[in-house]
Amino acid sequence: MLPFIRKDLAELNAYTPHPGSASGESVPSKSAIDRLDTNECPYDLPAELKQKLAWNYQQLIETNRYPDGGHAPLKEAIAQYVNESIAESIHVPPLSKGGLHVPPLSKEGLDVPPLSKEGLDVPPLSKEGLDVPPLSKEGLDVPPLSKGGLDVPPLSKEGLDVPPLSKGGLNVPPLSKGGLHVPPLSKGGLGGVLPPKTAITADNISVGNGSDELIRSLLIATCLGAVGSILVANPTFSMYGIIAQTLGIPVVSVPRQPETFEMDIEEAKKAISQTENPPVRVVFVVHPNSPTANALTTNEIEWLSSLPEDILVVIDEAYFEFSQNTLAGKLQEHPNWIILRTFSKAFRLASMRVGYAIANPELTAALEKIRLPYNLPTFSQLAAEFALAQRQLLLAVIPETISERAKLIAAIAQHQQLQIWPSAANFVYLRVKAENRNLAEQQHKQIMEQLKAEGTLIRHTGGGLRITVGSPQENQRTCDRLSQILT
Repeated sequence: MLPFIRKDLAELNAYTPHPGSASGESVPSKSAIDRLDTNECPYDLPAELKQKLAWNYQQLIETNRYPDGGHAPLKEAIAQYVNESIAESIHVPPLSKGGLHVPPLSKEGLDVPPLSKEGLDVPPLSKEGLDVPPLSKEGLDVPPLSKGGLDVPPLSKEGLDVPPLSKGGLNVPPLSKGGLHVPPLSKGGLGGVLPPKTAITADNISVGNGSDELIRSLLIATCLGAVGSILVANPTFSMYGIIAQTLGIPVVSVPRQPETFEMDIEEAKKAISQTENPPVRVVFVVHPNSPTANALTTNEIEWLSSLPEDILVVIDEAYFEFSQNTLAGKLQEHPNWIILRTFSKAFRLASMRVGYAIANPELTAALEKIRLPYNLPTFSQLAAEFALAQRQLLLAVIPETISERAKLIAAIAQHQQLQIWPSAANFVYLRVKAENRNLAEQQHKQIMEQLKAEGTLIRHTGGGLRITVGSPQENQRTCDRLSQILT
């Protein structure tokens, strides 16, 4: 090892990259690859939205210019969405031991049209790949959708009818009268409804190159220089510990309850009281947790509320759109809380790397000082703004995901040698029933490799197997292949 590199880095295990293998080699399979190992949405952006993004990239983005380092338009759009999510959040009680406890959407909730008998209206791929018409001399030659498709403004003779950018920022074309109506935040409030005085504003938002950058910035702001250590309850998202270790920050780990995966609060209390030099300064939780898919319980939330103000509580809501249960409405009561969210899951922008934090303005101001000055490319900012403007369209697949999740759990539960838990996310978690943990882990690895050979990628993590809820076809193949392996 080169002498100028920190010696402790030799002990660090890096995050295992996609596609689900330590070496990153291609996956041997005779059939299509079902990528169910990274909790992404199974559907790409609609073709119409990608075409509008392409038009903006070609005509309006100057690649020789630095991105907007202030993110002002994007922060405003995020703040509006967060306020909506607080207003429409469903109070979801903790999952009972008896199984799934998912209440139906109320009339005030997501207004999602039912799926047709044929399923989601997703354009099929051509033999050559994505069926994208070639560019004409005038611009993108994209025929308008039929009456049965998405209500997108028709193209003009010259190409996509997208007006130039206004001085106020990126120009996201509004939907037509027949499309989705998302009322902007007026001075009077959200969609004509007076907001509380505690409404989230752009000052409460910080944007990062994925949530990973925000996690790193938080650790620099709170723990760097032997000032503090972090507390995590394993199994959980591994990047908290990995990023902390890269910065030389100690990681204190506590267990979870084996039956429910609720954090062992007594052990957490003991760890905080006994950890010194440096003391615990940050507690990381995921709501719902990855890889175990359980939402925070009332007991856990009450404990987090009781922590002193010199401990930062990081609540990762990467899967909020699937649980519809957020703690963002409690931020005003807890200045030492911060919520992280991402565009990589429900919003289908994993390749764009856009994450955001919601917190007290003093904390977001500190994050703004620490982050890199041009941390988010112009195209990523544009894609996030487009996604928010058309959020009802993109989030319309969530009822299908929730329905498929229930089917996947029911199918896997038929195998007596497997134990599967309820889920509040877009993935499920299971373990092999075995005499000891080492034997179970051997079988987990064997199942993962056998599924991989058949074309299904899943994640072996946290002492079990995590499977992303994919499309109906992908989920059926997962069930079929798993049955072949286990019988």
